[in-house]
Amino acid sequence: STLITRLRGDVVLSSCASEADKSVDFEWKLTKIAPDDLTMAVELDTVTRYTRSLYIAPGQLVAGHKYTFQLSGTMKTNTSNMGTEQVEINCQYAPLVAKLKGSDRAVNWGHMLTLDSSASLDLDGTPPPGAPVWSIDYRWKCFTVTGDPCLGPENPALLVNEPVVQLDTQVLSPGTYTFEVTLLKEPGPRTASAMVKIWITPNIAPQVAIQPVSVRKVNPGTRVLLQGEVTAAFEAHLMTEEELLATTTMDSPTAVITWTQVAGEHIMEYPAMLSIPPRFSSLAIRQGVLQCGQDYSFRL
Repeated sequence: STLITRLRGDVVLSSCASEADKSVDFEWKLTKIAPDDLTMAVELDTVTRYTRSLYIAPGQLVAGHKYTFQLSGTMKTNTSNMGTEQVEINCQYAPLVAKLKGSDRAVNWGHMLTLDSSASLDLDGTPPPGAPVWSIDYRWKCFTVTGDPCLGPENPALLVNEPVVQLDTQVLSPGTYTFEVTLLKEPGPRTASAMVKIWITPNIAPQVAIQPVSVRKVNPGTRVLLQGEVTAAFEAHLMTEEELLATTTMDSPTAVITWTQVAGEHIMEYPAMLSIPPRFSSLAIRQGVLQCGQDYSFRL
């Protein structure tokens, strides 16, 4: 019902027909619709109805119905000489299109996760008056990385026949999950599915500390080493900025390490002044970089 339909016919004249007898008038008619339960008439295209090719626009035919069209050809020089032929078209239901709003993403543990399939489509659209009306059913599932269900039968959070689901992530542990929605619609039923990957990350900040410097004042001519310690919650893997940019998966929570300068003559924007870059737990400043009489503060 969502596609353009073209019907093309032709005539075969007797070999005895003269050139004047070969001119034929064509006409298309719709002779039958089964089942006959539609209240809206099918209007044939006014331009092509009287040609050998009939154009049927998208949406004119209703899925689940059979249409019988008849083409008649009449000789212009002898209108009693006429032939007809019929063709039956079975208009089938279009496939469903399942969609989930948003791409693969991370959600903090304890926050609400919204799974929205309301943008899914039935390409047949709204049935015309008199046609059968069926609603779309929604089936939601969740799987772990090993393919096991992430919610047991005792938890009905996903047992809802709705296009939008609100899930409290506290019912799950931090980790990687795949959520799937399956659409079902009669007759058939027709089905379609869509999936999205969700990383549930811990909502607890890493523990950060900086070891005290052994002296209160440093000589500008010495190399300064600031040693930091970062302990991530939930046994998260600590990643450098380069590792984070290079990774394509988030199968475990991650923490990114970076140093910033909050006081003193700014040196962090000059990589040559640092022997250990600010993306590691320790920061090393080359000798001769710090200036006399300056107070410097750094944050990890």
